[in-house]
Amino acid sequence: MQRGAGWSHLLPWLLGLAYLLAIAPLGLLDGTAGPLLLPRGDLNQYQGVIDSFLAEPWQWPPFHVTRPAWPEGISLFQADGLPLVALVGKIWQDLTGDTPAVLGLWIAASYLLQPVAAAYLVRVLGARGWIAALAAGVMALSLPAFHFRFGHAALQAQWQLLLALALALGSSDPLRGGRRLLLLALLAWAALWINAYVFVMAAVLLAGAWLDRLWAAERRRRLLAGAVLWLLGAALLFQATGYGQGGDFSAGFQRFSMNLISPVVPQVSGLLPGFADWTVNDADYRTKALDDPETFGNPHEALADMIDATGGQYEGYNWLGFGLLLLALLALARPRRLAPLLAGRGAIVLACVALALVALSNRVWLAYGLWFELPAPPKIIGEFRSCGRFFWPLAYLLLGLGIAAAAARPRRVATLLLGLGLLLQAADAWPWHLRTWRQLHDPGQFALDVAVWQPLVAAHRQVVILPPLGCKARFPGVGQELAYLAVESGRTSNSYYLARPHRDDCESEPRERLAAPPEPGLLYYFRPPLDADPAAIEAAWPAACRAFAQGTVCSGDSAALDAAGLAALPSGKAPQ
Repeated sequence: MQRGAGWSHLLPWLLGLAYLLAIAPLGLLDGTAGPLLLPRGDLNQYQGVIDSFLAEPWQWPPFHVTRPAWPEGISLFQADGLPLVALVGKIWQDLTGDTPAVLGLWIAASYLLQPVAAAYLVRVLGARGWIAALAAGVMALSLPAFHFRFGHAALQAQWQLLLALALALGSSDPLRGGRRLLLLALLAWAALWINAYVFVMAAVLLAGAWLDRLWAAERRRRLLAGAVLWLLGAALLFQATGYGQGGDFSAGFQRFSMNLISPVVPQVSGLLPGFADWTVNDADYRTKALDDPETFGNPHEALADMIDATGGQYEGYNWLGFGLLLLALLALARPRRLAPLLAGRGAIVLACVALALVALSNRVWLAYGLWFELPAPPKIIGEFRSCGRFFWPLAYLLLGLGIAAAAARPRRVATLLLGLGLLLQAADAWPWHLRTWRQLHDPGQFALDVAVWQPLVAAHRQVVILPPLGCKARFPGVGQELAYLAVESGRTSNSYYLARPHRDDCESEPRERLAAPPEPGLLYYFRPPLDADPAAIEAAWPAACRAFAQGTVCSGDSAALDAAGLAALPSGKAPQ
């Protein structure tokens, strides 16, 4: 398996490029793809704050933006707006005058680099042939949890975790280990400015690699000094972030967990479609058809063919796939073959296992039965409410070990096993490949008629959403779209949709606003259910308000409302 080493280095790049060209529109590279022009869900949140950051002048703190939440503003960290990547984009913009499509380029890179990082992982574990590189790339691109993260820009770039794991495992190398440990430390720092979950996983892997080297008695004083410097650097970087400014969401820790059988029971499987759904008799879990590409896997509705005992265990959706599961079981069944792969890496393995245990939360579900419950974790752990994500490092470790163990067999056997594994994995993930293609080629669509609402928003200097989008227990709805149209039009919004809303008093501001006349230049949107009686709002502001299907909109410029075709009807509701 040693021949073709140069080809095995080039093949993953070609695979990543071919996959990117096959699955994604070229509009990702210049920002003209449908999901970027009219982004929905979390992509809407990311694109709006990134575009605001690029459009606004430099300010302090450096990641602060004011358009999305005027006048206080918000941090890119609060909106999960890829701060480090946006920073690079802004510097590039200042140097060249060209505004890069930051979000689109990042999404494209997540597909390009996934097989590259996976091939590097198995190469670190000793599997150096081209077939091992190909198997690693195809299987990493076919991991269901990877595709399920579409729309969560920072989390779908799982090459970060593959690279962190590879550097951690490679730190035991007597020649290159020190350099890899340093690179891992830098990667963990960078992850802090990309996403908190990725940072935690990279930091835990770094701790495992550090402990393994410490145990090996290699330059202990230098290792201790390096650990102190890394912690100080991480603390300084943390000070420039906006983490911790949202609300307390530790209560979600028990809900957004991983089911204990999630990795090994086929779910949304191309080879056994409907298997997990067939095991459930409760109609609440059978409300979506698997063959509906627009709804299956929708995290905001009941999930077809996914094991979800809490209503939030889609966050712990971690079905490994038949190919990966096959190779992992074959590797685990031969401990003697695994021993050389794990020698000197015990703490890293324990780090992956520890993260997987956190993914289960303190309430461990076995299918649809609560197996046991432990005391609640410390708040700092509970704040990572979507704990089911922490299984990913162990999943990628199993991928690496499975391929490396198979590659260590006689050449013909290795080729057969790796070929079978990649074919099974790709076939099993076929529904996910199709779903990702459809999502990337979505033309983009808002609930609002953009042709009507964009000119109306542009005719005002600010959109005021009432109650603000930061209110808890209120789904953003079209308010999120109006805020996006505002910032994209160079206007401001009084609030913006964030993953962690932090406002408790949601009713006082609308009442205070209605106590005074509408302010010139402001477009007010009253969200349901506050506008259940639009006549009451119109009584406070005569001739200034119009009702439409998703709420009530008001402005001191009644002519602009009339021009948009928002005429009030006696029923209190009117079409868009």
